[in-house]
Amino acid sequence: MRETQKTPSRKSGKAAGPRAKSGAAKARKGGMDAMMARVEQIRQVQREAGHFDCFGRANSGYCDQGECLYRSDCLDLSPLLH
Repeated sequence: MRETQKTPSRKSGKAAGPRAKSGAAKARKGGMDAMMARVEQIRQVQREAGHFDCFGRANSGYCDQGECLYRSDCLDLSPLLH
C-alpha cells in the first residue's frame, strides 16, 4: 500500500505575502539605519576636523566643498536621504 504525504494546513488563513513584505521592510529599515549611522559617523569626523558637517545634505546636487574627501559619496547619497 502506498502512503501519501499530508500537507500542513493553514489555520490562520493568511497568505505568506505579508510575511515576506514585513521581512523585506525590516531589511530596508535595517539598511537605512546602518546608512544613517554611517552618515552621522562621517559628520562627526567632519566636525572634529573643523569642517562643515554637511555630509548627505547636498539637496540640490550642488556642493561647493571641492576638496572634501567624502564629496562624491555625499553627492551620490544625498538624493536618497531627502
